[in-house]
Amino acid sequence: LKLDRRPVKTGSLVAQVRDYESVKVFMTSTALFALADLPFVLFFIAVIAMIGGYVSLLPLLFIPLAVLIGLLVQRPLSRLQQQQSDEATQRHGLLVEVIHGGESVKALSAEWRFSLGWQELTREISKCGEQIRKLGGLAQFVTGSVQQLCYVLLIAVGVYRIEDGVLTMGGLIACSILAGRAMANTAQI
Repeated sequence: LKLDRRPVKTGSLVAQVRDYESVKVFMTSTALFALADLPFVLFFIAVIAMIGGYVSLLPLLFIPLAVLIGLLVQRPLSRLQQQQSDEATQRHGLLVEVIHGGESVKALSAEWRFSLGWQELTREISKCGEQIRKLGGLAQFVTGSVQQLCYVLLIAVGVYRIEDGVLTMGGLIACSILAGRAMANTAQI
């Protein structure tokens, strides 16, 4: 890292390295497993099509809706997470600087100034965390509602298919289980 590209504060550089580690952990866990489930979503819908015919169109129609919910939330969630990460980096940098210059801070009786800065950054990190949880909770609630709506409509359409003699009760149960599985995988994505 070139000296002119280094952050002004030593602690900021240390915190950035720590943040890269958290990104690496995220990328090697949740995201890859969710993408690995994508072929199974299509497989489940294909099996539903074999069992129930056009009943399979319902989960197929609701999957893009669930993905759209995730895409709509992704940008503001990403912005909030970046803001929270930046503030955590600043707080960590402040801590490293205070520890590094502890004798000077004590000699100048400046603890109160650093304490106020620490408290302000902690409040901002908490605010971002709260907004992230609210936004994530909203996305989960709406996605769960979409899943339930899909399930209810699948049962309703399936009942008419049973009445027409095209589908059996066991076939409808199988379709509803498979649709639930397909929608659960979609919600993770």
